[in-house]
Amino acid sequence: MHQDFCQQLTEQDVSMIDAPPSQAQLEEWVRQGACVLLLISTYRFDGKKEPHWIVLSGLSDKFFFFHDPHAESEEHVSGSGYIPVGKAALSQIIGFGKQKQIACVVITPRL
Repeated sequence: MHQDFCQQLTEQDVSMIDAPPSQAQLEEWVRQGACVLLLISTYRFDGKKEPHWIVLSGLSDKFFFFHDPHAESEEHVSGSGYIPVGKAALSQIIGFGKQKQIACVVITPRL
């Protein structure tokens, strides 16, 4: 299955970077309006060691903002957008597991 996905990515001319994204690269992607999905650990938020995907939705001088697509109820939906996280803190929650599996999907318009 993995090889099939890799072949499809190659056929579609999708570039892959085999390295964790730097803070500067994340900032640049957000400034460019890219859709940036990050795999994080929820441990610092809820004490659970679970993998979770978030979408970076903005930034300021001190913070990244993200949307959390997992709202446990309709009441939590309004609180799941533009959640601030300090730029240094983001690097601490990126990745999951003992081996710190890091995954980032960046979707940009084709030029």
